[in-house]
Amino acid sequence: MDPCEPWTAKAGNMPTQTSIPPTVILFLLAFIALYGGLNAYLYWSIISGLGEHSLPLVLALTTLVLVPLFVRAFQKSRSGPLLSLIAVLGLYWMGISFIFASISLCIDLIQWIAPTWTNAEALPWLLGIGSAMTLYGFFEARKVGVCRLQVRSPKLPAGTNLRIVQITDLHLGHGTTTAQVRRVIDLIQAQKPDLVVSTGDLFDSNLENLDRHAALLKDLEPPLGKIAVTGNHECYEDLDRAIELTEQAGFTVLRDRSIKASPALCIAGVDDPEALRGRSMDEAERIALTEKSKDAFTVLLKHRPDINSSTVDDFELQLSGHTHGGQIFPFIYLTRLQYRHPHGLSKVAAQTYLFLSRGTGSWGPKIRILAQPAITVIDLERGENLDITVK
Repeated sequence: MDPCEPWTAKAGNMPTQTSIPPTVILFLLAFIALYGGLNAYLYWSIISGLGEHSLPLVLALTTLVLVPLFVRAFQKSRSGPLLSLIAVLGLYWMGISFIFASISLCIDLIQWIAPTWTNAEALPWLLGIGSAMTLYGFFEARKVGVCRLQVRSPKLPAGTNLRIVQITDLHLGHGTTTAQVRRVIDLIQAQKPDLVVSTGDLFDSNLENLDRHAALLKDLEPPLGKIAVTGNHECYEDLDRAIELTEQAGFTVLRDRSIKASPALCIAGVDDPEALRGRSMDEAERIALTEKSKDAFTVLLKHRPDINSSTVDDFELQLSGHTHGGQIFPFIYLTRLQYRHPHGLSKVAAQTYLFLSRGTGSWGPKIRILAQPAITVIDLERGENLDITVK
């Protein structure tokens, strides 16, 4: 039976109980252990300063820890403004609790090395620094910058003057306002691009209520069109619905294939590993790059910044996202443990470059600290040798 096919009850096959997949159980246990543990540490830090336990604080933190699980369980059947508000509160607390716990850990380390304050004296520092960093992160996440690349290649004909704008990890979903989407669109339009590309995680959550955001993106009409690939979050929610929204927004979705955006420019795109459904990334890239012309300048759109050694010589520039530049310091060090290339421009082979964007939006809490969101403007022109630089 197709696992995606709706199950129909028949005589003799009525289930006696509902089973939960082991992977779901493991995820729930890991989530509660890690996120619950972080909030338990934060509670301990606060009550150490207060000098007494607080039942209301226990109940509040327990509720906030469980909110993401509650939203996940009911978002399909109870989608609406109230659930979206609850989701936003829960997501913001994820970011805020991490900020406060990180500061508390720093204070505890200072106290361990050289005792300076009593717990009661340290509490105002925790609350003050944590609040200031949260406020800063709230505004940084809303200030989208512009990164600029200059590309010169002998594969581009004389007189070429093309401009590509990359967006990535916009994460449209719970908490995204029309005004925020409009600001990004206005910033893109101000660059006067010939082509717009999205390297995944365009849509994130609350997919049944995002038609208005897709309609706004539809109004963005560069001469060479808009091209997108899938990210992991589209797969976590509802891949088919996310692709439907992406196409509704006017994007051509490349799923392991390539197209010619212009006579001398080829755009190849691959699915995120979460969407490959049994195929390897090596196979997906080979399929996508098989169709391209050897004489065309080729840009590979790939959500995650992994470099495949078997195809690295088949394109000139890979555009990726996914890591958000850490989003909230010091997460950047955790992303560097998993992905060897830092955000920005890297030369990964003799004739191949990777540009890893910090992302245009934010996952979860709309908070960023030392990881400003940005769009990427890529100007292409002819050159005697391949040369890609940050302006």
